[in-house]
Amino acid sequence: MSTSTFKYVKEKKYLALHVDTTGLNFDGYDVTEGFDIVAICLMVCDLEFNVLDHVVLYNSTVNESDLQNSTQYHGITRAVLDEMGLDEEDFVAEIANFIIKHFFPIDEDSDDEYYAPIKCIGHNIGTFSLPFLTALLDRHSLPINFSVNVLDTYSVLIPTAGELNLNQLIEIFGDDPDGDDYSSTCYKCKVFINIFKRIRKLWTKKVLKE
Repeated sequence: MSTSTFKYVKEKKYLALHVDTTGLNFDGYDVTEGFDIVAICLMVCDLEFNVLDHVVLYNSTVNESDLQNSTQYHGITRAVLDEMGLDEEDFVAEIANFIIKHFFPIDEDSDDEYYAPIKCIGHNIGTFSLPFLTALLDRHSLPINFSVNVLDTYSVLIPTAGELNLNQLIEIFGDDPDGDDYSSTCYKCKVFINIFKRIRKLWTKKVLKE
């Protein structure tokens, strides 16, 4: 009887992400159908929500008419993409390289390790950000295993029964980490992390009384 040599490696980090897109498909099962990521921020934090690293990337190969129709929502123009954007192949390669660097490090002492699915932080992450990211990665044959268990700021809002929206939640818990503009793709990731960092502090102080 053969025995498995796989070693389970417990999660040590979270991946916060936010995507700005050319739109959202409300009519079908696939919310990403017909639309693309314009910009993405990936931000890694430890289990105490301290930011360790981040990257912001822009996709220069998005459809021009779709970009024009969506710029009013995310503020990203063709001029920004021409200056800072990558073609889609390089765009997805940079995303994959960043994730692999932080969540799938090479261990020379072990050829067989099983890494826990990546647990993510975001807003509407399971129904918006992650579907767009996984669709992009799958399109380039880069399947990465993300956890179905997410830290979603929308879930924090649910118990308020509509009394609070995301901007109000940000005012209460998020504050402005670096004075960034509210429309900044990177700023939103920082805010999402900060919300859970403050909730964790409240939990340890009020509930666990540490």
